[in-house]
Amino acid sequence: MALRSKRQGARRAGRTPSRSPSCAQVENPFDNVDAHIHMEEIPEIPSAEEANQSENERDLVSLEQNSSEVDTLNFAQLPAEVAPRLAAALRTNTIVSALRFDDCDFDEEAMRMLTDALRFNSRMKRLMFVSKCFGDGHACVLAEYLRGSPPLSALNLHSCGLGPRGLVALCDGIACNTVLKEFSLDRTAVALEGARALGLMLATNGDLQRLDLDHCEIGPDGAQLIAEGLTRNGSLQILTLGSNDIGAVGTWAIAAALPLNTTLERIDLEENAIDEESAKVLLQALENNISITQTYLYGNLISAPIISSIRRILARNEERVRCDAYADTKPAQEIPLAHQD
Repeated sequence: MALRSKRQGARRAGRTPSRSPSCAQVENPFDNVDAHIHMEEIPEIPSAEEANQSENERDLVSLEQNSSEVDTLNFAQLPAEVAPRLAAALRTNTIVSALRFDDCDFDEEAMRMLTDALRFNSRMKRLMFVSKCFGDGHACVLAEYLRGSPPLSALNLHSCGLGPRGLVALCDGIACNTVLKEFSLDRTAVALEGARALGLMLATNGDLQRLDLDHCEIGPDGAQLIAEGLTRNGSLQILTLGSNDIGAVGTWAIAAALPLNTTLERIDLEENAIDEESAKVLLQALENNISITQTYLYGNLISAPIISSIRRILARNEERVRCDAYADTKPAQEIPLAHQD
């Protein structure tokens, strides 16, 4: 009798032969799924402009209802026609204390609506504008607002398209302001006229504590003008001048101002083409300064020994500040009025 394999026997018996695991058919979980996916079933991803409009509307509503869960709102690409609505909401706001406007399409009229509303707002402390479209006209309107010394404590104009007229107006407004503590013009071209206005502002204002001027195209001549104002200032604590190509001339001017200033605690001069000889002049100036405890000098051609000496001076000043603070807080000892047996 011929021998039949189990497979052959299974076929004759009408049964499906079993297969070894190595050749078994694995069930595809997608066999019963419709493979035709229709494009309309995929939700559309909103564009950046649509996303901004949605977030702007949400924040405007919360501002109008005075129900914001945060104290800082950021509006991006806000059109000018929304300005009346925004101004009305700001008049009654009691929660939001900081506003940032990125590339908003505000004309001078819209800016005036905004500043007029802020005059009735005692809560607003910080304003920031980031836009190349923020020009001289906007700055002049803002300067009028600043002259009244509103509660605003910080103003940041980042990457704005200001010219000499706008910068002079702003500096004039800040010069007579007694409340503003921080002013930033990072990545906003200042040039010579702007530097002269900033120097005069420093010489006049006695309340500003921080001035940020990184990437402002100040140059050597502009640094000299700012240094002149620094010698007559009695309030500034932080000055940042990074990436302004002030070179040797500008460094010498800043260095000459440091021994005459007793309030500055930090100065940033990174990436300014400061060479070894200029660094020695700066070192000598810091040696005669008692208040500066921080300075940033990376990106310059300064040797390690000079850097080490500067660090020593900063540590000395920091220790002096700590000792002064301890002396101010140490309770006075009682002195007997008369000798007691």
